[in-house]
Amino acid sequence: MLSMKNVSKDFVIHNQGGIKITPIKDITFEVKRNEIFCLTGQSGTGKSTILKMIYGAYRVTKGNIYLKINGEKYNISDCQIYEILEIRKKYISYISQFLQILPRTTALQYVSAPLLEKGADKKEAEEKAKEMLSFFNIKKKLFNLSPLSFSGGEQQRVNIARGLIENKPLLLLDEPTASLDVKNKERVIKKIKQYKENGGTLIGIFHDEKLKKELSDRIFDVKNNRYL
Repeated sequence: MLSMKNVSKDFVIHNQGGIKITPIKDITFEVKRNEIFCLTGQSGTGKSTILKMIYGAYRVTKGNIYLKINGEKYNISDCQIYEILEIRKKYISYISQFLQILPRTTALQYVSAPLLEKGADKKEAEEKAKEMLSFFNIKKKLFNLSPLSFSGGEQQRVNIARGLIENKPLLLLDEPTASLDVKNKERVIKKIKQYKENGGTLIGIFHDEKLKKELSDRIFDVKNNRYL
């Protein structure tokens, strides 16, 4: 479904004299359809950078990222911004570690937005969003408040609810359970398993070793550029 071929990413640190760093160098791997594929490695090895390149938030310095889906094939490395936005809308959900939301946007608006952007009925989209928020233990009285005022764990659960409200073919997860207690971790695990059962493909970063082993079909060591 997705393959990275000799992908590298350079960053230039302008406030340090234009120093160039290359956290990702010649990374190559393939992700099969309907598997949970885990990226592993110490902090700073470039795991989050890989997810952002797949999502098109970071441009590739060298190499290619191919996405083959619904009979179509894209080289994300060569896509224009408008093409990347269309690919995201149709095929890719991304759940980051951090909430990215405009001020005065309510939790209900934030979670229902992906459905509304695809033309869903507003009432139906909001009902689905309420179900997702309730599943992740967000209290009803918080639905119409901005998640910027929520605790770290609540913000992360709102983020997850938004990412999972659609069953897009590819889901990118960047440490989705870092701020969650055991009970809420179990809920996330349940939804991830349901997502896979419904035919979804997931590329994730899990620092929790137990969670990594429980969920992953395959694990890729980013630092050493090899499967484990």
